[in-house]
Amino acid sequence: MAINQIKKRIIQLGSLTRGYFTNVLSGLAIFSQVIMSVKHLTSKNHRTVFYRFLFSRIASIISQTAFLVIILSLLISLIAGLGLSSSFEHISNDNLIPLYGIGNGLIFNVVAYELSPLLIGMIFITASGGPITAEIAQRKLGNEFATCRSMGVDPILLFLLPVLISYPLVMVISVIYFDLIGLVSYHFFLGNFGLMLESDYTQYLSQALSTKGFLVSIVKMVFGGLIIAIIAINHGTRVIGRNSGVPVVISDSTISQLLTFFVVSAVISTLGLLIK
Repeated sequence: MAINQIKKRIIQLGSLTRGYFTNVLSGLAIFSQVIMSVKHLTSKNHRTVFYRFLFSRIASIISQTAFLVIILSLLISLIAGLGLSSSFEHISNDNLIPLYGIGNGLIFNVVAYELSPLLIGMIFITASGGPITAEIAQRKLGNEFATCRSMGVDPILLFLLPVLISYPLVMVISVIYFDLIGLVSYHFFLGNFGLMLESDYTQYLSQALSTKGFLVSIVKMVFGGLIIAIIAINHGTRVIGRNSGVPVVISDSTISQLLTFFVVSAVISTLGLLIK
């Protein structure tokens, strides 16, 4: 009986492993197809239509995520600022601002370089990754891909390439204004907004700001955006049935995006720590 259970577990593990590698290969294949569609941008007419879809996609992603990014940044800075406000005089007198403040400080490293990319990834996956998967699936089931091909227009150029470009772009912008909002509101909630304007502190920021940490967070957003886009496209284009297929691909896509984003983010953070 125990041997049969072990065999069953091994078969299940093999099935999951095979399914994972199948998804990876499928994602790489669809990624190459999307990249190849760039060649159609040599046509002015195609470029005009493509830019329209690209700007529409960027606007759609921003409308879905910007409010959540701002709210989370304010909440985190509120908690940090109010939490340190009671002991700020002690921190300031004992010259502990580099430890608790911005720059290479503990809070800045945790929030700006680790927490903010992670939160932004989760926001984009939950607020936008699922809907874009559903939209692509609906376009396929509605024969919009076939209609575009019949009109001599590559549907990948219009429906998929804008997704691949817009996600990394908007996520990079989001992590920058997340940190800027957090920086300003952190000092505001701390009750010492004038600290930001002091010459000594400004000099400290210019010297202690970690360029490597900032670049690591940007790299996370670029790869994270590509991962979200590729997985959403891959699952959306593989939908089969309208009633049962769409909910399934949305669920599978969201789970795959979350797991893959966390793994890639952890790998990039580790490499950033190892690189001197």
